[in-house]
Amino acid sequence: MIPQRYTLHGYSLLELLVVLAIAAIVATAGLPAFNRTIENAKTRADTRLLYMAFSSAHAHAIVHQRYTTICPLDEQSKCTNDWLKKIVVFEDLNDNRQYDEDERILQSIKAVEDPMVSRSYSRRAVTFSPIGDAWGFNGTLRYCFEHDYTFAASLIVYGSGRVRYGLDRDKNGIAEDGQGREITCTN
Repeated sequence: MIPQRYTLHGYSLLELLVVLAIAAIVATAGLPAFNRTIENAKTRADTRLLYMAFSSAHAHAIVHQRYTTICPLDEQSKCTNDWLKKIVVFEDLNDNRQYDEDERILQSIKAVEDPMVSRSYSRRAVTFSPIGDAWGFNGTLRYCFEHDYTFAASLIVYGSGRVRYGLDRDKNGIAEDGQGREITCTN
């Protein structure tokens, strides 16, 4: 009888190290793209939430025939210009553009906790009248990531009460305000 030879199957330590090194290089190269995807998704989700809050304030004013205000609140529950704070939508019963204790909060959006994010608007509040207009409160709400304007987004509020997303008409990756100018962000 002739003895059979047994062959061992497997990988050498050198082959395993080479594969691990290649995997590490690929993972490192892909990490920035993954982070960009996460930041882009966060921008879209946050601006969608803001859009829904402005739109629901507009709709509530019309349906319930009441002044409805959206604004960021400071620690004393007063409307402020700091749009990084908690944002609330409330029935503004006396149309004073301030949240009073007897007024009902309809919706709230938590304050921004990410130091890389900024939100800004030219006014401290937007009030929709019972017919749905927002005359005197028109403007552009800017949402930005500190390091990259390509993640910036904008919401445009018209005097007529219409709210829409800012567009990138020139396709350069930067959202624009209601006049077609690229938005700029400051913290």
